[in-house]
Amino acid sequence: STGTQYIDTGLAGKDGYTLDIDMAFTEWYSTYNYIAGCADSSTNRIYFTRYNRDGSQKFRYTYNNSSSTEFIGPALNERFTMKATMEKGNQKQYINDVLKSSSIIDTEVNTSQNIFLFCASYGDDGVTGNSSARIYSAKFYFEGELVRDLIPCYRKTDGEIGLLDILTNTF
Repeated sequence: STGTQYIDTGLAGKDGYTLDIDMAFTEWYSTYNYIAGCADSSTNRIYFTRYNRDGSQKFRYTYNNSSSTEFIGPALNERFTMKATMEKGNQKQYINDVLKSSSIIDTEVNTSQNIFLFCASYGDDGVTGNSSARIYSAKFYFEGELVRDLIPCYRKTDGEIGLLDILTNTF
């Protein structure tokens, strides 16, 4: 993604998901660079974010109206894996298999938006926090069941570059 593209996963923006992604940010495109997210409002949302505050590159997740502990994340162009669980009462974020942040917020998230990769869908306002990144793979699980298995690919028939869901064979 160059900062202008994003992927609508087609997954409803609600709790119960785990995202397992292998990626690298290729440019700090804006103050907020979203790995994935969705929201109806500032109190009904799920975000996985890299942001620049006071010149430091920090990572965190946001679940409903609460944000996780901020931590210094991978550097620009550094490949990393992130596993993030967003379930009622169980929010965890791992970077390169190291637990960086966790919480036990016991409220539900159920937005009317789909979860997007490399930005966040945000109600009638469209998208926010576009990111410039390289993706190697992304898997979404819902309540433990694999529901998306995305890999980058090149479609020879029309030269289109995108993500293939090898689970559903959908480009």
